[in-house]
Amino acid sequence: MKPASLYKFLNLFILFVCLSPDLLFSQGVQKEILKNFEIGPRGQVSVIHKNGDIKIQLWDNHRVMVKAVIIVKGNDQVLARSLFENVEVDVTRRGNKLELKTNTGNFDDKNPGSENNPILAGKTDKYRMDYIITMPRDASLLVNQQFGDLYMDEFQSPVSLVLSHGKVNIREIKGTADFNFNYITGSIQRLNQAYLEANRSNLHVNRANHLNIYSAYSEFQIDKADSLISSHKHNEFDISDVAYLKMDEEYSEVKVANLSEKGDLSLNYGDVDIKGFTPNLTNLNLFGELTDFKIATGNKSSYEVDIDSKETKFHLPQDLVITKQSPSAPAFNSHTRLQGVKEVKNLPQKTKPKIVIVTKDGQVILQ
Repeated sequence: MKPASLYKFLNLFILFVCLSPDLLFSQGVQKEILKNFEIGPRGQVSVIHKNGDIKIQLWDNHRVMVKAVIIVKGNDQVLARSLFENVEVDVTRRGNKLELKTNTGNFDDKNPGSENNPILAGKTDKYRMDYIITMPRDASLLVNQQFGDLYMDEFQSPVSLVLSHGKVNIREIKGTADFNFNYITGSIQRLNQAYLEANRSNLHVNRANHLNIYSAYSEFQIDKADSLISSHKHNEFDISDVAYLKMDEEYSEVKVANLSEKGDLSLNYGDVDIKGFTPNLTNLNLFGELTDFKIATGNKSSYEVDIDSKETKFHLPQDLVITKQSPSAPAFNSHTRLQGVKEVKNLPQKTKPKIVIVTKDGQVILQ
């Protein structure tokens, strides 16, 4: 073969090798799927997805536009090529409801997780599919997602999210919201009315009108809420400002910077730290066993206190006037009833808030 022909042959061979899909799969091969659907007013869009992110956008058209970007990679060329050629977005219509589902054939069934981590069933690094979904403003949304992040801007209609192992970034949901989060971190800027069930999650909520939480092993930072209700166990709450607070928790820690209207807290085996409340507070009821209650009001409010305790240590302010006490010199291991009043002059208070504390085997600190 002549040198010129050999040189040309080598160039063609190198080009073929570099562009061969089988060889590129080890680096990652990408393709896009674009779909467009009509949907009637006040319709419903549901998404079932695994291994990838979802971004939700809104517009004024009664159409749903779907852009899916798939990246497949792996050294098993046969498996990677099969997955690349067959991965698809299945669409099902039921009346005014549209369902989008990621279909990888039976690929996800081949990833059962492990005996120690069955919750990771289906998780893989062989592929990912990221969605950008643009949908009507008046349509409701249902998402069931694993192993990916969810991004939402301002949303007006009802939302239901079942998310596992990922992050959330939500600007605002004006309609009702129903959340089920497992191993989720992230932030929600504003909620109207929401129910949140969470497990091993870490969330920051900037503003909520009405938020009901049932959670375990989770952490919450809540900047402002009109009404906050929580229950279950092993949680941490850092609350900046709340009007009405109701809690039924075990093995949890609660910090409240400001409580403005009413509080009903029942905590066993935990800690409660209320750093202040406003003169508008009406009642604060605290119930607990093996729980430390610390309430620091300073001189921001007058109040009445009624304590019923067993085997509890007390630290009371010097300006608290005791009106009733039994026994007269309570011991740590005794059953103690104590009532008192703290007066702060020159405050625009119509009535004094009443603090009721019922506790056993704990500590009460009033400052």
